[in-house]
Amino acid sequence: MLIKQEKFVLKILLVALTDGVLAMAHNNTLLKTGPIPKEIQQTVVFQAVKNSRLLEYSE
Repeated sequence: MLIKQEKFVLKILLVALTDGVLAMAHNNTLLKTGPIPKEIQQTVVFQAVKNSRLLEYSE
């Protein structure tokens, strides 16, 4: 059984998720097709490089 604080956190997460989905639907992001924006591609590459360095240090 969930305690009161856990229920509150779950409600906040549900609201945040719902708000994000509604915002994407409002901007028709879910319906658009096309290439991934350059900023997102650069972020993904940066995160991959950053994570690989973390793996090297963890070994």
